[in-house]
Amino acid sequence: MKTVITGGIASGKSQVASFIRKKGYPVIDADQVARQVVEPGTEGLSQVISEFGDAFLSNGGKLNRKKLRIHIATDNKAQQLLSSILFPVIRREINFRLTKLKKEGHRFLFVEAALAIESGSYKMYDFVLLVTAPENLRLERLLQRDGMDVGHAKSLMAKQMPDQEKVLFADEVLVNDKSLKDLEELVEGWLLKRTAG
Repeated sequence: MKTVITGGIASGKSQVASFIRKKGYPVIDADQVARQVVEPGTEGLSQVISEFGDAFLSNGGKLNRKKLRIHIATDNKAQQLLSSILFPVIRREINFRLTKLKKEGHRFLFVEAALAIESGSYKMYDFVLLVTAPENLRLERLLQRDGMDVGHAKSLMAKQMPDQEKVLFADEVLVNDKSLKDLEELVEGWLLKRTAG
């Protein structure tokens, strides 16, 4: 049984994934996979630099992810180009890892993926768990966490599909608008229901 945990930036999906891990279930982090497929020497990095240029490389030859993220926040075409390069590579790697975990005997598999709905990859999964939070709360978290200025943060949020549209693709919605303890209790309740039998 494959479940994707998704939600807008700063909605709390990583916290949900963390609670699920604490319960002993494997969770693949698509963002971590996205970083690994653009490490120095990878085909992913080669393709990105071929399209975007050496200006997005750091001194150590790594991808300057922060610079690239700021660039795509203000350029729709650049965002679409980056997605067309990386989504297929990331998807292949996630599928490889899911297959491996299944062979190891895991019945319940989870993937944390921010853009599962936007990219269409949600179709790969048996269940879509959407984590949401009010926009003002998400903005506040984003400013504190990433140190972005308000303009960039709002631009990044505006480029993502609104929650009211994402809900149409979700099998379950967890609203993260209270404390971490409340969120953990929500996750525990959902997991019990999901993994029963």
